[in-house]
Amino acid sequence: MFFDQYGNLLVSASANTPVAVADHVRAYSLLGQGFVYTSGQLQSPASNVNLGLSVFNPATSGKSILLYSIKIFYSGYAMFYLVPTSVDPALGSAAGVTNTLFSSAKTSSASASYTNTNLTPPATNTLLEGMQSAGNYTIADLLTNNAVYILPKGNATGLLLFFNSPAANTWIAAMKGIEF
Repeated sequence: MFFDQYGNLLVSASANTPVAVADHVRAYSLLGQGFVYTSGQLQSPASNVNLGLSVFNPATSGKSILLYSIKIFYSGYAMFYLVPTSVDPALGSAAGVTNTLFSSAKTSSASASYTNTNLTPPATNTLLEGMQSAGNYTIADLLTNNAVYILPKGNATGLLLFFNSPAANTWIAAMKGIEF
């Protein structure tokens, strides 16, 4: 066994040794490498439209992005979907991106965008996750049981959260991640 200078057991990451993701999230956040990507609070149009939030990691970013939280608040009934992207969908409006260490000057390398107007939904055979909101001001959490998605450096990869809004409703979408 090996120990660090504080007496903590050192463990190597391998297929047989799980790594505590929550500890990494806290550590990278303390280094100013944690970010929240959000649509902010919006009112969807009264018509039947597809809306969404995208976080995209350009191949040239030099960083990997680990997304550990994907949530959406919606005041009506909707079905939410998560799909991978290999091209930045550039949804039309720049998403709000906030460093979780408020004193940090580090900026995100991700391209984050949202749309409150109609987008063309991706093919259904690419869906990774889906969730239904029953309405009445529901918060949907698309990542459960400590699931994560990784947008690796050197690859143009992203995640698109989209849903159909049949009527005017309030919505907020947010993804949280670390960039390393």
